[in-house]
Amino acid sequence: MLENDVATIAKDWLSFLKDQYNLKLIDQNHIVLTTPITDAFDDGITVMISLIDSGDYMVSDQGYTIWNLESRGINVMKKNSNRQKNVMSIIKSENVKLSSNNDIYLIGKKHEIAQMIFNVIQAVIKIGNLGFSNFNSVRGMFLDDVTGFFETNKDQFHFLKGLQLQGKTGLSYNIDYLFMSQNPKSKVTKIYDGLAKNTVEQLLGIWFDTESIRNSNGENMEFDIIIPSLSDERQKEFANNLKSHNIIVSPFDNKEIIKNNFSFKAA
Repeated sequence: MLENDVATIAKDWLSFLKDQYNLKLIDQNHIVLTTPITDAFDDGITVMISLIDSGDYMVSDQGYTIWNLESRGINVMKKNSNRQKNVMSIIKSENVKLSSNNDIYLIGKKHEIAQMIFNVIQAVIKIGNLGFSNFNSVRGMFLDDVTGFFETNKDQFHFLKGLQLQGKTGLSYNIDYLFMSQNPKSKVTKIYDGLAKNTVEQLLGIWFDTESIRNSNGENMEFDIIIPSLSDERQKEFANNLKSHNIIVSPFDNKEIIKNNFSFKAA
C-alpha cells in the first residue's frame, strides 16, 4: 500500500533536492543557489542569498526575471498594463517584494532563509510564466505592437506586408514588410523579438541567398531588421555584426530611428 512508501518517498525526495539544488559560495557575503527549474526560455532559475549590513539575509533574483522578459519584447512593467497588474498580483500572493530595479526579493532572519527561497522561487516561476504562456507568440505580440504603430502612422510610412522573397537557391523567405521611400529606395524588413547567434547566422544566409534578386532589374532593396531594443550589450554586438554585412538593425523603442529609417521621407 502507498502508506507504506511514505518514508521512502520522503527520503528519496529530500535526496533529490540535495542533489539538484546547488549552493555555491561567491564570497563571505554571497551564496548563489542554482535550481533544476528552468524558465520559459529554458534558462535555469538561480537566486542570490546575501548577508546584508543589518545582519539579516536577502534572497533575490537580482532583477533577472523581469529583465529577461523585457529583453525579449514582453513589457511586463508598463504602467497600468494588464501584465504589470499580473506581476503585482503575483508579488502580493507570494508575499515577496519588488524593488525599484525590479529585483524580486525578501529580507529576513537566518532561520527564515528556507521559506524566503521558496517564496522568491515561486514568484520567479509565476512571473516567468508570463513569458511561457506566450512563448510561441512572443514574436507575434511584438509584431502586433509594430503593426499597430505602422498602421496608425500610415501617413508617414508606405509599405506592403506579407510578401515572400525568393533566393537563388529556390528557397522562399517570408518578409514582414517592404517599406517604400521617395528616394526611391525600398527596404526588405523582418521583425524579430531579439537577436541570437542562430538568428544572425540565419539572417546572413537569407542576405546572401537573396542578394542577386534584391539587386536585379534595377531594384534598390536594403535588408533591415526591427527588434524591440538595443539597450542590451549582447544585442548591440549582434547588430554590429549584421551591420558589417549591410544589414541594419533598428530598435523599435526608439521611434525617431524608426521614422528616420523607414518613413516615406527617409533619406
